[in-house]
Amino acid sequence: LTWSIVMAGRGFVPLGEQLEDEEERENQTTQEKVVALINEAQLMNKDKKLECLSQVRELIINKDPSLLDNFFEEVTAFQQDSAVDVRKFVVAFIEDACKKDPHFLVRGIPMLRYMMTDRNVNVEKRVIVCFMQLYRIALVLLIKLKTAEEDTVEMWEILQEAKNDICSKLDGDNDGIRTLVIKFIE
Repeated sequence: LTWSIVMAGRGFVPLGEQLEDEEERENQTTQEKVVALINEAQLMNKDKKLECLSQVRELIINKDPSLLDNFFEEVTAFQQDSAVDVRKFVVAFIEDACKKDPHFLVRGIPMLRYMMTDRNVNVEKRVIVCFMQLYRIALVLLIKLKTAEEDTVEMWEILQEAKNDICSKLDGDNDGIRTLVIKFIE
């Protein structure tokens, strides 16, 4: 065995144990990292907030998707943030979560429909683009289901209402939104 001296009053510690301790510190559980990043994001300005939330997305969408269920609401709570970029991030997060696991459509679609009424045109545009992607995913999910549960039927009804809301924007003043509506219809 290779031995190493560790200060902190523990005396001699085998190098293997020392490396394991370092790995544990280094691999602070993903869940703990996510909690810390979300807490940090709540206190930060827009740029730092986006940085923290991007790290959260990376951890729970790509690194450990099992945490998505635990932290979905915590991340989507930022839909009320005053910064437009943060609200657009939330739309992208919902889209990523639904692409990773289509069962999140049930929770994400109502939030997106609410966000479609955002006071900022850029958020509204991002929501329409997101609905373009999620509409297809929802259709595939419904086709694969043998029986639709109540929450799935409710999600489909909300999605249909959102589709009608989007189509009604065809008569709006904003050319960018009208263009997106046409793309959505296609």
